[in-house]
Amino acid sequence: MAIICAETLGVKIEDIKVHSGDTDHCPADLGAWGSRQTLMAGNAVKMAAADAKRQLLEFATAKMGPNIVYDLDIKDRWVHLVSRPEKGLDYTQVCKEALRGKEGQRIMGRGFYTPHRKGMISPAYSYMVQAVEAEIDEETGKIGVANCVTAHDCGQPINPIGLTGQLEGAASMAVGYGYLEYMPFEDGKMMNPNLVDYKVIRAPEMPECEVIEIDTYEPEGPYGAKEAGEGLTNPTAAALGNAIFHATGLQMKECPILPEAVLNAFKEKREKEQEKKNA
Repeated sequence: MAIICAETLGVKIEDIKVHSGDTDHCPADLGAWGSRQTLMAGNAVKMAAADAKRQLLEFATAKMGPNIVYDLDIKDRWVHLVSRPEKGLDYTQVCKEALRGKEGQRIMGRGFYTPHRKGMISPAYSYMVQAVEAEIDEETGKIGVANCVTAHDCGQPINPIGLTGQLEGAASMAVGYGYLEYMPFEDGKMMNPNLVDYKVIRAPEMPECEVIEIDTYEPEGPYGAKEAGEGLTNPTAAALGNAIFHATGLQMKECPILPEAVLNAFKEKREKEQEKKNA
């Protein structure tokens, strides 16, 4: 949000402070699920920053001369004429003078975003591909993931470092979902409600993950950005199942793919092979 706001206002990221919202003081939002925060909240932030910038430029017009508002811009904290970049005012000076002026003008931008839909369920769609290299122990049924390659159409990256972390984190989460994270229930009670019995993937178990970022431009997103992260949890378990099938011929149809399920599948496979030999 700080990057989007700073880019729109023409200031530095260090000038922006992000405060957590509270529905006692601001409009309610449906939430950040679906990795929609950058697109949904980002559009609202961009609109609010553009509104604040408009107010700043209108005030600066009164200081720098009439009928120049369309020739004004802000870049690197400098409110200046586009035609004569050297002529301008410091951004902080403009804000202070607006507040301390006769009218006590407070610069406050407002932004509200809701998807246009246009016949679609979502304002934007992401596409991703996942490949994994799996290891299977036929004696124990244990599975390991040696390598994974992730390709994600993520629009235009706003925060490249954060984007890479999102994709690597999603791959880690999805690999764990694929063969470790099992929740047994008895009489409606979860039988492993702790990290001793509920197995999550740990750093030593996490495979090498190559992230391929497919940069596109999403017209509906702020500066072309869209979802990056949660979508990657969809194909990973399927890729793991396909890797197991490629290595062993076993079709695993439930997640997580537990060792006992692999051993049972091996047993059934051998029994069927033996039946064919005996027929």
